[in-house]
Amino acid sequence: LDLTRSLLRTFSPIHLQYIRNQGLRASFSISLVTDGELYGLISCHHREACYIPQNVRLQCENLSQLFSWHLLAKEEEIAKRKKHVTDKAVDAMLDRIGPANPISRVVKSGERAFLDALNSSGFVYYSQYETITLGSTLPIELIKEIFSKASSQGGFPYTNDALYDDYPEARQYGIAGIMIIPLFEKKQYFTAWFRKETHRVQKWIGAEDEKSEDAPKAQRLKPRASFTIHTRTIKGRSTSFDKADVDTANRLNRMFLVYALDVQERMHISIQELEKQDNYRNEFLATLAHELRNPLGPIMSGASILETVDDDKTRKRVTAIINRQAEYMSKLINDLMDVSRITRGKVKLEFEKLSIQDVLSDSLEIVDQQVKAKKHNITVNYLEKDVTVYGDKARLSQIFSNIIHNAAKYTSDQGRITVDIREEGVMVVVAVKDNGMGIPEDRLKDVFNMFTQIEAHSTHTKGGLGIGLTLVSKLVMLHHGDVSVMSEGLGRGSTFEVRLPISKLAYEQSDNQEAEPAIQSQTKVMFVDDNADLIDAYCLLAESMGVTALGITSPKEAVAEFKAFKPSFVFLDIGMPDIDGYELVKMLKALPESENVKFYSQSGWGSEKYVEDSQAAGFDQHFVKPLSKDTIQSVLS
Repeated sequence: LDLTRSLLRTFSPIHLQYIRNQGLRASFSISLVTDGELYGLISCHHREACYIPQNVRLQCENLSQLFSWHLLAKEEEIAKRKKHVTDKAVDAMLDRIGPANPISRVVKSGERAFLDALNSSGFVYYSQYETITLGSTLPIELIKEIFSKASSQGGFPYTNDALYDDYPEARQYGIAGIMIIPLFEKKQYFTAWFRKETHRVQKWIGAEDEKSEDAPKAQRLKPRASFTIHTRTIKGRSTSFDKADVDTANRLNRMFLVYALDVQERMHISIQELEKQDNYRNEFLATLAHELRNPLGPIMSGASILETVDDDKTRKRVTAIINRQAEYMSKLINDLMDVSRITRGKVKLEFEKLSIQDVLSDSLEIVDQQVKAKKHNITVNYLEKDVTVYGDKARLSQIFSNIIHNAAKYTSDQGRITVDIREEGVMVVVAVKDNGMGIPEDRLKDVFNMFTQIEAHSTHTKGGLGIGLTLVSKLVMLHHGDVSVMSEGLGRGSTFEVRLPISKLAYEQSDNQEAEPAIQSQTKVMFVDDNADLIDAYCLLAESMGVTALGITSPKEAVAEFKAFKPSFVFLDIGMPDIDGYELVKMLKALPESENVKFYSQSGWGSEKYVEDSQAAGFDQHFVKPLSKDTIQSVLS
């Protein structure tokens, strides 16, 4: 029989007995209910008989309801304030997290405040890549065992304030309470919070021996007859984790979830880039070994012949072979050294006003033997008037000799090579066209990449390290020009076009011209991030698109490098030490070299706040790290 809502029900006999035990004769109680659950009571007592009129009782009932509403509102206000404080702390920590300031350092720098957020004595973040431990915790293997058991029982978030009962080994660490919340349950990524054993004093009213489990039922059902307070110390337990603790932990977990995803993505990118670099290295080493072995064979054989023959005619013939092969080896080494010097910015060019005809004549003289050896028909169509070019004579000759040598190398005997010259505004254009093997459409974008040979995996390789066109591209960039390639496919020949400034004025102006809609080979992109590995990955992605990339890990050096490099696009990390991305973009945009330069911000977060702050600082767009190849390509296009 449910008498909950009955107005005529009598008092509980147990309650009446407790009232008598206290020497009271009148009692009046009103209940406080919040969110459908009993929160507590307001109980009034009198030592004499006291009648409460109905109107007073009804007013007290209204008072209890009003008080209950206020209690609920106050609880919600406290929870909201705690949520705001927690979210603000999480956002502040997220802002500080970066490659040079990992999450472990950020969390440990505020360890006490972090643990106090949940009134905990210890904390563990566990993932495949990293484990972060704060304060007093259990061994990670024991935590993983508890996690596995909780996972099999389907109980997350898992809380336990009597850990000694289920895991006696926890006693030696003094940890009696634990709360585990998974980030990725299948991968066993989780955060765990710990509380130490606390001794609580339990109090109750009545004689300690008054109630016995062995007493008759009638006696056990009767209320206690005494009002003596007795105490008992509860051991082996911690303070319980409640719903508010779970909510706070879930908010803090947002930071670790984002971090785990970021690490996973960066690891994936790093693995891909390492695999790509490993393939590049293996192919290059194999090619280098092959190319060095080729001239070494004739040299060693020639040396053996010279030791045994006295005939002058044979000696001269062998000596000529050795000289040719030595020159070939010297060219290989010089090309490697050139690429290294250019990449490290160690090449100094001697600029002057030159005749394009003189430059091409020198280039043709350099490759004359290779062209004649294959009986090619080479035609140079000069303009009626001599056209000037502003650059370094030796390096310009190297550019065109490499292109013509490449055309001769990949064209069958008795082929046709045509060199055309034309003017386009303040630029002179030199086009080298051949009727050779051509280039597949899907390989055009790789032609200027390091160690690239179209038939690298063919049994009919033409030899060489595949760095000649890389040298061409880098040297043309240093002249503020651009180089491009066109081909209709295999067997259809190819055309290389080099655009160079006619004068010093054109040279200086060419760097401020607006970028073409598509990715052009003269495009320069600059990345600034304090994560050296991430910078290397970005530069590799950019260079794979045929553009020149520069990576800077120190924001203090960025200004000087920006002025020297003169990029068209700049990506800046927001969370860098000393100078953050917001400050740095303002410094760079104040420079005259920043005209027509696009600036992009990047960070681990992409909320509206970051987008708005980036726009306010002067960035053209904000991206979430890590940048993908598609993202970089879309920007450069």
